[in-house]
Parts: sequence; structure tokens; C-alpha cells
Amino acid sequence: MYVNVVFPIPQNQHFTYSIPIEFQDAVQPGSRALVSFLKETRTGYIIGLCDNPPSGIKIKPIIDLLDTTPVMSGSLLNLARWVSEYYMCSLGEAIRAFLPAGMQKQSKKFLELADEIELKYLSIIQRKIITTVRQYENIQLSSLKKIIGTKAIYYNVARLVEAGAIRLVEKLVGQKDYIRKEKFVKLASNPESVDLEKLARRSPKQAEMLRVLKECGGVEQLTVLCKLANCSSQIARGLEKKALIEIFDRVIMQDYYGDLNVPQATRLVLNAEQKRAVSQINQSILARENKTFLLLGVTGSGKTQVYIEVMRQALEMGKGAIVMVPEIALTPQTVSRFRSEFQNEVTVIHSRMSQSERYFAWSLVREGKCRVVVGPRSAVFAPIKNLGLIVVDEEHDTSYKQSENSPRYHGRDLAVVRGVSENAVVILGSATPSLESFHNAQTGKYALVELKKRIDDIPLPKVTVVDLARQRLAGTRKSDVIISRLLMQKIAEKLERNEQVILLQNRRGFSTTVQCSHCGEVSACPNCNISLSYHRQGNIMRCHYCNFAQKLPDRCGACQRTSLLHRGVGTQQVQEFLHDHFKDARIVRMDQDTTRRKYAHDKILTDFGNHKYDILLGTQMIAKGLDFEKVTLVGVISADTGLFLPDFRANERTFQLLTQVAGRAGRKNGQGEVIIQTLVPQHPCLQLSRTHDYYKFAAMEFAERRSLQYPPGGRLVLLHFIDENENRALQAARKFAFLLTELRRPFKIVGPAPAALSKLKNRYRFHLVIKGNKRTDPGAKIVREAIKKCLQVFAADGSDLNRVQIRVDIDPMLIL
Repeated sequence: MYVNVVFPIPQNQHFTYSIPIEFQDAVQPGSRALVSFLKETRTGYIIGLCDNPPSGIKIKPIIDLLDTTPVMSGSLLNLARWVSEYYMCSLGEAIRAFLPAGMQKQSKKFLELADEIELKYLSIIQRKIITTVRQYENIQLSSLKKIIGTKAIYYNVARLVEAGAIRLVEKLVGQKDYIRKEKFVKLASNPESVDLEKLARRSPKQAEMLRVLKECGGVEQLTVLCKLANCSSQIARGLEKKALIEIFDRVIMQDYYGDLNVPQATRLVLNAEQKRAVSQINQSILARENKTFLLLGVTGSGKTQVYIEVMRQALEMGKGAIVMVPEIALTPQTVSRFRSEFQNEVTVIHSRMSQSERYFAWSLVREGKCRVVVGPRSAVFAPIKNLGLIVVDEEHDTSYKQSENSPRYHGRDLAVVRGVSENAVVILGSATPSLESFHNAQTGKYALVELKKRIDDIPLPKVTVVDLARQRLAGTRKSDVIISRLLMQKIAEKLERNEQVILLQNRRGFSTTVQCSHCGEVSACPNCNISLSYHRQGNIMRCHYCNFAQKLPDRCGACQRTSLLHRGVGTQQVQEFLHDHFKDARIVRMDQDTTRRKYAHDKILTDFGNHKYDILLGTQMIAKGLDFEKVTLVGVISADTGLFLPDFRANERTFQLLTQVAGRAGRKNGQGEVIIQTLVPQHPCLQLSRTHDYYKFAAMEFAERRSLQYPPGGRLVLLHFIDENENRALQAARKFAFLLTELRRPFKIVGPAPAALSKLKNRYRFHLVIKGNKRTDPGAKIVREAIKKCLQVFAADGSDLNRVQIRVDIDPMLIL
């Protein structure tokens, strides 16, 4: 018997291994196996049995089988195959995305000291190697190379191995035992039969520990018991020897949100629109049919309660559910809301959790102990049994798209595909749906369900657009206006009434650019084609792409003048401005700089919800999904931040951001107010966000995109050509464009051209855009086959062009 195995590597091919007799009854597709691959021992994924092994080559046997039951069900394995095919990645890379991080075992080379050797006979590099190995005792070869920092490392290690000075040892590293266990103590006999007074005379500390254990109900964690009884664990060992107690291991629940304040569940009365929505969706759940619904509801219309009601129906039928949210910041509120209804059925999976916590949550879901999973885009891979419902909240959000690593999937689209494969209902919810989803609803692919009114008929917030250009002309200060007089006045009013304010500025740091006013020189990142942002804390300039940092200089690097100016406003500068003008106000800032630590998102939002702060200032992470009843004013410091980016979705993203953040105002206590500051007040995007007119905006955008063959009227594929050598990257892009043109397929090729961010992390970037026709190529199969043929030509090319990294991004969300 033989099996086909794949690895999480870019090459999309499988490898055949034989099955030893002891594993023949246990091997199943979806299991992991330890095998020999490229002179290493690695973890591979079994994707199927093989009746006809390749001839003419020596087939190696499986070394070990890591799973008694498959880690991937048949349906998930088929979904991984679809991901591999559609998003053009290897099957191994697709499978890796479905599993928690850290499930890969692999042999690594380690160095150990062997015999002592006199250092005076060695070269300088060899002395450094010996000294480093002695210091660390046991060091991985790759780590040694980073420390020594020389290209001659392998040669000198080989010489030292030959001389018998060091040993090269292979060790298996990778998956740990993520199941956390703690020592517990329980009474071993009838507690009434123990004479505590007699025991106290002989061993008072043992008697005290036994007394405390009885008060704790007979079972307690060992460390807690020792603390309560003021005794050491040795006292417990003495009681165990006397057979008075038993010490045992218990698996500890690793719940990331174990300390979350979960409110008492209250059955809310649905309004007429919500009842219609729930009834319509429940019909498909009861019929056990796959159907995708677009729930288009204005901000504050009660979409979350609709999710809860239809989920209640799915769980009553013995089905499971996935709830996807775009931001980790939204997770605590969502988890709290769903746990109040479904208690321990709900678990969470996201990237801020430790590997141990993620693995534990994944295991609970896989074993069927939790039937509801909440999390960002990776939650779509959760191994829910008998999946009946997938909810994608704020489905328009670009964070659902994985753009950096392979597979470059879109969580929303994958949710729809998984719904089809598992016969589940899918709900895409948003107040400002993506134009692709809205188009699918208009053409009948999705069912449109609308919530046009807010709960309790609370009116939508009143939006005022402020022209910053006029404010600057009318102002008395020489500096740029950060906050207009109208917004300042409104903030003061709300603070006086003990109400709360949310302010959005979608740029972190103090200033976005440091520029010399004399010669115009801009401080730029040496690794990227982008300016450095200034951060007041630490007085440093930082690149937000490669994280390069340097101290703010006293003089211009070009002309040596001291005339440095800060251009562009970041959240730090706004916070400083607010502190200067509202000295008694309690202000909290929420951006990537303040939320690096674990639980930082949760703490900021919880404290703001408890009114420990008056003003919440932040980037786009505060713009959606949050619900605070005392927030009556929302201010947008600069609405133009993303409006003029070189991307065809710039208008759509700006409209969505403004509409979403405006929806945070006045959700409970009457009409809220929104102040939007801009330099282009007559821009259609801003005017339509002022009137909350999504339908008119969608019609306007449809008309423009249809003429240019942009989604949803067409389909895009973005090819990145990335290399340290600028000319080589350009030549590779040109050759690829030529090969695509020679195929004469029904699609349009745009480029190649330098990317908007033409250099990142010391690597040059060129783009090639393919515009496909949805009518002639609805599933992009023709485009994908053409790309595959060109990639094969590149792989066979003997020139140095095949060194250029080529990334394929199907349905890209950002073209930067």
C-alpha cells in the first residue's frame, strides 16, 4: 500500500510513500505523517491512497503516523483542494491554513561541543563558532549563522566537525504538547473518618491542609491549596503517602476570554423588519438547504440580534456555526454577546492568542465540545462538525482578504464556497456591502434582506461636512487646523453633558512626514520607497512597512539646516492637541501602537464602555461594529486620508469607512451627530455619506467600473514581480506580459508598471494586472490556466529571471 503526501511548500506536487505494516489499518486521508524529505524528517499531509506508485524510483516508507484520527475531514480536504486550485497555491500551503500554527514537526541540525580543542590553532571564525557553541551548549545551525554573520559558516563548521571539535546532531522539533495540565488534590477516603485533632498533634501543617481541602469541597488545585493553607507542596506529598489525599493531573481550559464579563441573557423583542429577516433565513435553515443572504441593514438596525435568532434555530437542529468579524477589536463584544445567549458553546480563534490557546480552542471545536466559533478570517477554516450557519459580519471589510502569505484567499468568498460544500446557510451582513456582494444580490445569486430602520426608530445621525480650507483661511493660527471650530465646540458640549465622543484619524504616529522647509528634503526609509513617520514617544522616525527606525535628527540630512517641519497629522498629534484644549477630559488612543500587548484591545474598549474615558481616538479599528450607548458625537479628523490613493476602490473604502464610523453615534439615546472634516467637501463620496445614501453611491460606482471592466463588472488578477534587482524584476514582468499576449486569450493585460509602493524591504516591485471577462470566463479558469502555462515557462528558464519572486493574487482588494 502507498499514500500520496504533500508538504507546505510552494511546489504544487505530491510525493509517494509506502505504508509499513503497523500503519496499514490506521492510515487515512487528512492525517499527518512523519516522513523523510530532502534529507530531513518532516511533517507531511496524507491526501489519498495510491494504487500505482511511480516506477523507477526508490519509494521511502512512512517513519511515523502522527494522528490516530484525521486532522482534516473529507469535506475540509476537498475545500483545501478548491483553495489550492482557485487561489493558485500548493495543496500543502492550503492545508496548512486550515490547521493551528505549530503542528509541523521537522528535523533541524544542532551543534554540540565534542572534544576540547586548543583555540590558538583555529581561525578567527572557527574560534567564534566554538565560543558560541560553548555559550549556548546546544545551538541550531541556522541560529549560529545569524550570530556569526558570515558566508563561510558552513565551510568552517565542516572543518570543525572533521577535527572532532563539534558534533552535528539532528533533532526533531516542532509541535509541542499544547494540552495544559495542572496538579489537583482530592480527598482519598471518607473525610469524616480522619481524626484531625490526632493528626494535628503529629503534623499540624498536614492537618491544616486537610481542613482547608474539606472547606474547598474536597477538590482543589494544588498551588491554590498550598497558598490557602500556607504550606508547601511537600505537605501534600506527605498526605498522599498516608493515603489521605490523591494528587492527579487535570486538563485546564485555556479560554482566551475566560475573564470576559458576560451579561445576563435577555430575550429582546424583535421589530417587524427583524422578524421578517429571521423568518426568511430560518426557512432555509429548516429546509437544510444552502443559500447565501446579504443582510443590508443600516448601522444600529439590530443585525447582531438577527444573527443570534437564526443561530438559535441552527443549534436547536444540532448544527454548528461560525461567526466571522473583521477586526480583533470587535471580538470581545461579539463573544460577550453570543456567550450571553449560548454560554460554553462559544469559543474564539484569532491571531492574538498563543499557539497553545489556539490549539486548545481548535481541539474543542474538532471534538464537538464547542459548536460556535467567533474570529477573524481564519475562523472560516474551523473544523465545525455538522456546520449549518456561517455569518460574515461587516462583509465589506478588506481585512477578510489575505494578501501577504499564500494562500491569498478572501474569507468572505471562502465562506460562501464552504456554505455550498457543507450545505450551510451563509449570511453576509453590512450597512455598506461591497459592490461585489450587492451586485450578486441584484442579479439573484444572493437573497437580499433589508433592515432600513434603526432599533426603536432612532434616527440616523445628523452629518455635517466641514471645509477645512475655509477654516484655515478664517483661522488665526499659522499652523494647519487639526480640529475645526465646529468640532471643538461640539466636543465641549458633549463633555459638559457627560456624554462620550469617538474621533477617527486613520493615520498613526505623530506626523506622517518630516520635511526640510529650506530644501524640501523628506526623511525616507532606506529600505522602502516611502517616507518615515514620526512618533513622539521615543522621538523616533519609523517605517510602517519594514519597521526601520531612527532617532529624529537635529538637522536636515541634505542641507544641514535645522528647519525640519512635521507634515501630516497622526493620532499622537491629535491626542496631544486634545490634551492641550480639554485638560479635564479622559482620552484614550486606540491604534496599532497602543494595542500591541495581549488583551490591549479588550481593555481599552471595556474601559471606554464603562465610561472610564470620555474620548476614544483611533484609526479605522474603531470605525465599525462597536456599540456604546453614551456616544453621541463622532468626529472624522481628515476624511481625505484614503480618498485619493491610486486604487479603484478608494472611493468605496472611504464611503464605507465614513458611513460605518458615523453609525457609532446616537445608537441608544436619540439622534447622534457626526462632523466630517475635509478639503474636498463637494466630493460625491462625502456628500452621499452625509445623506447615508448607499444605493445612490453603489449606482454611481457601478457605472464607472463597468466602463473600465473593474469588479464587479469584470474580474482582476494581480501579479507581483519582486526582486532585489530592479532591472531583473522589470524584465521578468515584461517577459511574463509577452508570454500572456502570445497565448491570445480573451482577457486584457495592463502593465507592467512599478507598484504604487515600488520598493519595500529592499525589494523592487512591479505589477501586472489581468482584466478578465466574467461572461466568457466566470470562474477565471481561462486566466488561471494561462498563468500556469507562463509559470511553467519561467520554471524551465535557465536565465536568472526565474530567481524573481512571482506572486499571484486572485481577486485582489488592494493594488498598491
